[in-house]
Amino acid sequence: MSEADTGLRARLIEVGVDLVSTEGAQVLTLREIARRAGVSHGAPRRYFPTHLELLSAIARRGFADLGARATEALGDAAASPRDRLTTLGRVYLDFAFT
Repeated sequence: MSEADTGLRARLIEVGVDLVSTEGAQVLTLREIARRAGVSHGAPRRYFPTHLELLSAIARRGFADLGARATEALGDAAASPRDRLTTLGRVYLDFAFT
C-alpha cells in the first residue's frame, strides 16, 4: 500500500472515530464517512470491503487509545494494587464517556 493509500485509510478511520464519538454508531456508514472525508462514495470500499471491516478498524483504534491512556495513567509502579485498579477504572470510565 502506498503512502497516499495509507494516509487515506487512516483518514477514513479517523473520520469514523469522530463520527462515533460525536453522533453515535447509528450514523456510521461508508457513504457518510466518504462524504465527510471529501472522497467519492466508493473510495472507502477500496480499504474496507465490508462495513464490518471498517467497524473493526475503528474499534482497534479505540482499544489502542484506551491502552495508551491506561499505560500512561498506571506509570507509578509504586502505587498499591488497589490504587492502580482504581486508576484503571477511572481511565476506562473517562474513555467510555468521551
